[in-house]
Amino acid sequence: MARAGRARPGAGVLTPASASYAGPMVAVKVTVDVQGRAVAADKVADATVRSALTKMGREIGQKLSKVACPEHAKGPTDVRVHVSLSGDADLKYESCCEKLRGEVSRALG
Repeated sequence: MARAGRARPGAGVLTPASASYAGPMVAVKVTVDVQGRAVAADKVADATVRSALTKMGREIGQKLSKVACPEHAKGPTDVRVHVSLSGDADLKYESCCEKLRGEVSRALG
């Protein structure tokens, strides 16, 4: 899959080491539109917005950490959330099959 722009590896990715959640968590890359560019959540200048984006990524990661494919016993990978200027969030991830996509949908409600 082609990706627009270049980001340093790991930028904007929430992992157990960078979040305050103690249990296993799926890493979630959160970006937001800032002046027409996708900016990693941890690089947003406004502390309130940065905190909200980080919290959103952490909550998604916590929910997805409990999800596994009933057939392949795999969870979602390469989880990304992009928030547009209008505030709409677009979730993307890789999955092994349709059954896992169903499990992800149920977990996120």
